[in-house]
Amino acid sequence: FRLKQTRHSLGNLLYIWSRINHSVGYLQGMHDLASIITCAIYFDYQIFNNSSDESNDEDEDDVKIQKNTQTLETLLDPKYMEHDIYAIYDALLKLTVKFFEAAVPPKHNSDDDDDDDDDDDGGDDRGEFARHLNRGLFDSGSNCSLYLKLHYLQHKLLKHFDLSLYSHFEGIGLSPQLFMLRWIRVIFSREFFLDQIIKLWDELFVSE
Repeated sequence: FRLKQTRHSLGNLLYIWSRINHSVGYLQGMHDLASIITCAIYFDYQIFNNSSDESNDEDEDDVKIQKNTQTLETLLDPKYMEHDIYAIYDALLKLTVKFFEAAVPPKHNSDDDDDDDDDDDGGDDRGEFARHLNRGLFDSGSNCSLYLKLHYLQHKLLKHFDLSLYSHFEGIGLSPQLFMLRWIRVIFSREFFLDQIIKLWDELFVSE
């Protein structure tokens, strides 16, 4: 990203996506996702180009390998590298764009003027709240609040798998919004080295 051309290309990517998706626009952290994708695609192009140079020196006669090489040459044409990066970035944002919403508690519909109604509605709300907590991270139901996702991760998953750490967080009053938001929104891209992030993303996106 020290190269002006790379920075210009990244800026074009973010600008075009935000203009096409004007209802969302650009939100802080989206450039982190675009940067990781740019690096990953660039590495693929570099690896292929280097391997192509080596195979040419060896005078490879295997027809099958030659056909595969021609296919890769078409797929990894440097003229379309920006197109490839944008396509992957767009697909990723379609999956994760809701991670950038505000992590605020959901509103409960209750009648404050009637204590009996409060009890009934409150019970319904708590039941609905609990049902949403049991949904996964990529929930696309009627209530896909990021707050509920964070609540699910800390008060369900963390509590189940590491009770001592969960109890410590509860003891010091550490809410998940204070440390999980960045992890989820940029998918750990600020927490690890680049090669580790690419391996982590591969595992996250190919696992069921």
